[in-house]
Amino acid sequence: MSLPVRSMVLFKHGVGYFVREGQLSGQTASLVFRADEINDVLKSLTVLDRAGGRVLGIDYQTPMDVQQRWANTSIRLSADASLRTLLTDLRGRLVTLQFGTTERTGRLVGLDLVEADPDDQQAPRSTVSLRTEAGQVLVGALDDISGVRIEDEQATADLDYSLDTVVSDGSRRVVNIRLSDGDHDLVAHYVAPSPVWRVSYRVVAEDLDGADPKALVQAWGLFDNRLEEDLTDVELRLVAGQPISFVYDLYASQIPQRPQVGEEHREAVGPITFEAAMAPAPGGPPMMARAKADMAVGSLAAMDQSFTPVVEGREAGEFFEYVIGTPVSVARGDSALVPILSEQTSCRHELLYSGEKHPANPVAALRMRNTTGLTLERGPATLIRDGSYSGDAIVPFTPPGAELYLPYAIELGIKVTEQHQSRNEAYGLRFDGDYLLVQEYVINQVSYQIVNSTPHAKKVTIEAPRAHGADLYKTPAPTEETPTHRRWEVSVPAHATAKFEQAERFATTRAERVLGLDHRQLQRFFSQHLLDQDSLAKLSGLLDLVARRDQAKADLGSLDEDRKHLLESQEQFRVNLGALQNTPDEQPLRARMLAGLTGAQDQLDALSARRTELQQEVDNTSAAIDRALQELGKS
Repeated sequence: MSLPVRSMVLFKHGVGYFVREGQLSGQTASLVFRADEINDVLKSLTVLDRAGGRVLGIDYQTPMDVQQRWANTSIRLSADASLRTLLTDLRGRLVTLQFGTTERTGRLVGLDLVEADPDDQQAPRSTVSLRTEAGQVLVGALDDISGVRIEDEQATADLDYSLDTVVSDGSRRVVNIRLSDGDHDLVAHYVAPSPVWRVSYRVVAEDLDGADPKALVQAWGLFDNRLEEDLTDVELRLVAGQPISFVYDLYASQIPQRPQVGEEHREAVGPITFEAAMAPAPGGPPMMARAKADMAVGSLAAMDQSFTPVVEGREAGEFFEYVIGTPVSVARGDSALVPILSEQTSCRHELLYSGEKHPANPVAALRMRNTTGLTLERGPATLIRDGSYSGDAIVPFTPPGAELYLPYAIELGIKVTEQHQSRNEAYGLRFDGDYLLVQEYVINQVSYQIVNSTPHAKKVTIEAPRAHGADLYKTPAPTEETPTHRRWEVSVPAHATAKFEQAERFATTRAERVLGLDHRQLQRFFSQHLLDQDSLAKLSGLLDLVARRDQAKADLGSLDEDRKHLLESQEQFRVNLGALQNTPDEQPLRARMLAGLTGAQDQLDALSARRTELQQEVDNTSAAIDRALQELGKS
C-alpha cells in the first residue's frame, strides 16, 4: 500500500481510527480494504494533500452481482482457460499476436480444434486464425502464441473491467483517490472495524498484615494487528470510553436484519464485583494472615523496578486516552502488549459477605483508591500476594480518585447463614369517609449467623441491599454505604460464632371499612395506643348501632319469611273452601276453614305491625350510624 499507517487510535467498541501518510507522484493513489471495512471507510475517509495538490475525487467499484457485471462486458474470463477465453471473446477485434520472434497483426477470426489422426498418438491441437489488412487469413498453433496485444480501445477497456470484476469477487475492495498531476504528500484518515483493545492488570501486594500495606498496580494494553501489512513505528493511542458508533451501509442495498436470540448460557462461578463506597474506606487492621513466600521472585520492589511504562494519560473530551510514548511495531497478523501503568498505592484487605453474590461464605477482597491519575478501563487482574498467586479479580471502569474493590478469593473458613422475617406494625389511624386508614410499617429483618472455624479472629463486613423507600429500624448505623447497599463490620473470635441483625421498615397504608370492624380489633388498636378513650367509646357505640341495625334487618328477614308462609296458608284455605259444597255434611269443615283463614289474617296483621316497628328501627339506626360516621370524620 502506498500510504503506510503512521498513527492509530483503538477504541473499546470495535473500531479504530487510522492515519496513513506518504509521498508519491502521479494522479492516482489506491487503498485496499477488507469487504467488511468498506462501509465505515466510505463514511469516514478524508484525504489531504500537504504538498498543495488537489484531491479530485474518490472512486470505488459499484457493488453488484458478478453475473450482472459480466453482462456489461464483451470479455468474460474463465477461471481454468483464461487465454482461450480471452481469444474467443476477442473474435473480430484488431490484435497483434506474438509467434516466437514474429508478430502478426489483424482481426481475430477465432479458434479451432484440429482433431488428430486416429493412428496418431498426439493430442488434438488448437489453432488460431487471423485476417490481415491484405485480406490474408493466417493460421497458427495456439500453443505457439507467446503474447497478445489488443489494438482495439474498447476491447482493452472491457478486459480491464473484466479483471476488476475478478478482483471484486474476492474479500478485498479497492478505493482509488484521484489527484491532480504532480508530487503529493498525502494524509488519509478513516474509521474501520478493529478488534477491541483489552487491558490486563497485575496487582502485587505485600505486608497486608502490617500497619501500612501497599499494592503495586500494573496494567498492560493488548491489541491485534488486523491490517494486511506490518506496522512499523506507529503512534498508538488506546481510548477508554465509548463514543456513539454504528455501521451505515453505504456500499450496497441492505436487507433488514432480525435479532438473533441464542440459548441462555449458565457458566461456572466467575468474577465477583462490589460497588465502591460513597465515602473513603475506614481504617482498621488487615483481615487474613498468610505465610510469606520468597520475596525475591514476584516481589513488589522487583516488579516495580522492571516495569517502566512510557505512557501519557489525558482527557479527550468524553474519553480518556492512553498515549503510548514509544512507537509500536507489530507484524501483520500478530498481537502485542504495551505497558500503560505501574503505580504503588495504599490498600486494605477485607472479608466481605453478600448473600446476593456468594451465599454462605465471604470473599477476600483488596480495596484501594485509584491514585494513578489515569482512568482504569475494565479488565482482569491477577493478584500476587507475598510473592505467590492468590486469585483473579475484575477491575471495573474506575476514574481517577474513585475507590477500587477487588474480590479475589472465597474464605471457606467462615460460614454465614441468613434468616429472613417480615411483619407489620400499625403506627397510626385516620378516618376517611366510611373507611378507616390503617398506617403500618412493613418490617423486613435479616438475622446473620457467622461461624468462624479458623484459629484467627476475623472481621467480616456484612453487605445488605437497600430497599427503595425503606429506613433502618433498630439497627446500628452502617460502617459505610453505597448507592444501593449498606455495610456493617462484625468481629468474630477464633473458633466462635457471632450474630448480627439488621432490619428495614417502610410505611404503607391499608383501608378497612369502619362498619366491618369488630370490638376485638378496636381493643387491639386501643392497646397499641392508636385509639384514645373517647375514640374507642365512639367506635364502640357505632359498632353497637351497627349490631342493632343488623339484628333488626335479620328480624325483618325472618318476619318476611313467616309472612310468606302465612300467605301460602291463606291461599290454601281459599282453595279448600272453593272445593267444599254448602251441604250439612261439609258445613263443619267449611267453618273450620273460615276460622283458619281468619286466624291467618290476624297473624298477618300482627306481622305487618311488627314489620313497621322493625323497619323504623333499621331507619333510625342507619341514620344514627351516618351521623356517627360524620362525627368520626371530623375527629
